[in-house]
Amino acid sequence: MTRFRREVIFGIAIPFIYLVFELGFTHQLVSVLSGTASDEILKGLEFWARVISGVGLGLVCFRLKLFGRFSDLVRLIAFVSLGIVVMWNAQRELTEYLVRSAKPEDKQAAVALSLVAKYAGEGRLRLSTGEPVIWGPLDRAEKDIVMALFPAAALHTTGREAQFTQWVFEHGNFSAGLTMTTDMEYNAYKNLIIPPIVIGISLFFALLNISFLVGTLANLIRPGMRWPLMVMSLLTLILVSFVPRNALVDSPGYLNAMRAGLWKEKPVLGALVEWSSQTAPAWSFPSYVAHEFLMGGYSFKQPRLPWPSG
Repeated sequence: MTRFRREVIFGIAIPFIYLVFELGFTHQLVSVLSGTASDEILKGLEFWARVISGVGLGLVCFRLKLFGRFSDLVRLIAFVSLGIVVMWNAQRELTEYLVRSAKPEDKQAAVALSLVAKYAGEGRLRLSTGEPVIWGPLDRAEKDIVMALFPAAALHTTGREAQFTQWVFEHGNFSAGLTMTTDMEYNAYKNLIIPPIVIGISLFFALLNISFLVGTLANLIRPGMRWPLMVMSLLTLILVSFVPRNALVDSPGYLNAMRAGLWKEKPVLGALVEWSSQTAPAWSFPSYVAHEFLMGGYSFKQPRLPWPSG
């Protein structure tokens, strides 16, 4: 196989197919997680998040030209398999760590936040000080992203018990007969932590692979330009994602009452929330195109496996 053909197949075609799946999955992910998902749906999303991001990690390792004495096909299969194993275990351990480290009051707070996330997306929530929680107005994609990430962003709001009680009563979602069960709290907390984990990791590998794709195209046109263009394109992609003012993490409510507590109590979650909040809106349109047009609106569901997938 000629060098040109190898580059087209392994450096352009395969990464492009991966990016379609990664971005398409991200679009469905945001749409589903903007509401409260059942445990079965969450498991399905976790399954595909681990597999697809694992493929992304494998492609990154493949492009680093490690173990170059083996054929490209053997290296690709080996690195993709290894990437899936690594991301499967890494995301599972991260999720379990965040669940284990959660206090009972964190899980109770997650239930309250699940009741008002919709109103955050509509720009109707304000702090007790009168500051808006969200910059508005928002388009449909931004609303879904805010609704998916707001519960995690607001988990450690200053004076959260009083603030959450105010929000719940103000927006008519409180039922005097509502009894919070352990399962309800667990599901609400999983709904809170899964969006920033899977959205953040998915888009991280998507941006990495886009930059490698640009580097490959540049190398075909002018050999020797792969790495400079790859680094420049990655920095540009991150800059494009972070320059626009963000509806959630740049709002007065988040900066003045939510950010400090989140980073103090759960810095890993804080980093994932801010990364996801910045990158998801920037890539919402490409994600929409990938999912609705290139994939025909394919629905990612957990396949039936002969072994446990937890």
